[in-house]
This record gives sequence, C-alpha cells and structure tokens, in this order.
Amino acid sequence: MLDLLPYLILALVAMLASFATFFSGFGLGTLLLPVFALFFEIEIAILATALVHFTTGIFKFLLTMKSIDFSILLRFGITAGVVLLLLKYQLHLLNLLGLLDLLLLLHR
Repeated sequence: MLDLLPYLILALVAMLASFATFFSGFGLGTLLLPVFALFFEIEIAILATALVHFTTGIFKFLLTMKSIDFSILLRFGITAGVVLLLLKYQLHLLNLLGLLDLLLLLHR
C-alpha cells in the first residue's frame, strides 16, 4: 500500500488542481509541476503536466460542448486564423529585414 501512496497523492493533487482551475481557466501547471517534480525527474514532470493539461482540455470541451454557439466559434475562429496568418507573415518579413536590428532600435 505504501508503494501506491505517491501515485495516490499525485492523482489527488491532479484532480483537485483540475477542478480548481476549471473555473479560473489558469494555474494548473503552476500547481501540478512542482508536485510532479517532487516525485519524478523534471522532464517526466513536464510531460505529466502536459498530459494532464491535454486530458483536462478534452474533458472541459466535452462538458461544455452542448452550450457552445458554433456560429460564434466559427466567426472567432476564422478571425483568429486570419490574424495569426497575417502576424506570421509580418513576423517573417521582420525576420528577413533584421529583427535584431529592430529590437536594438526599440531598446534605445
């Protein structure tokens, strides 16, 4: 039973952190990563935190899927996609023109 205690602690912390951050929308990694890092190497702790993030995101989507207004989601999704494409294009141009030079100018 004592061999399972760390895993029970991790599962309990993950469940409580996921529940607490369901309403706020942030903080899951802040709560989970230090606890996972106590029990695992940092690379495994980061991976475990990412997996909890992923499964929590799917769970939140499934819970709230019935109340999503897909027309609004589609409008915001298309707008966000266009904005991201334009930003990617602009950042690519800035990179070609010398992003380091621009940053140095802005720093002064």
